[in-house]
Parts: sequence; structure tokens; C-alpha cells
Amino acid sequence: DLYFAIGSSDVRVLIVRYESLLWILKGIGILYISLIFDEGHGYNNVIYKLDFYNQMEANLVKHLK
Repeated sequence: DLYFAIGSSDVRVLIVRYESLLWILKGIGILYISLIFDEGHGYNNVIYKLDFYNQMEANLVKHLK
């Protein structure tokens, strides 16, 4: 699975670009994991950081067996 994390208020990577990428991935049947946080570019909120790293770790464990 591809792993995406984006901030809904990001001005560098616009949410519309992210949504168009996911639309393409769905169309060609590529699986992905998607996280959207209420932040900008980068995560300052500790809760978001922990969620991001916990989910990343789970995805790596799944694929690096």
C-alpha cells in the first residue's frame, strides 16, 4: 500500500492535488492508506505526530515481513 499523510490546511501541497492523485490511484486499483490532519505542511500537534508514526510503523511491519 502507498502511505499518504497530508495537512488539510497545507499551502505547499494543496488538498485538491492530493484528491486528484487519490482519484487516479482508485481508477487503476492501487491500494493506499490516507491520513488527513487539520494542520499545514508538517505536523506540530503531538497527537497527530503519534498517529502518523504509529500508522506508518504498522504499514512498514505489514510490508517488511
